[in-house]
Amino acid sequence: MNPNWRLIPPLEASGAMQMAIDHYLLEQHRQGKHPPTIRFYTWNPPAISLGYHQQEYPADWENLSFQ
Repeated sequence: MNPNWRLIPPLEASGAMQMAIDHYLLEQHRQGKHPPTIRFYTWNPPAISLGYHQQEYPADWENLSFQ
């Protein structure tokens, strides 16, 4: 087992971009191309990320506005 981890500096980007980066990093790790990675990020504009098992979100979330 490789004890090395990679730390990626904080990044501010859209929710879609952050999730795409996470997906890419996971696939690269699964293929043995990159070590486990830890990263911290913020979303701009604000976004909500639902977990894999969160199939639905509360109906009142549709009316939220962050602007």
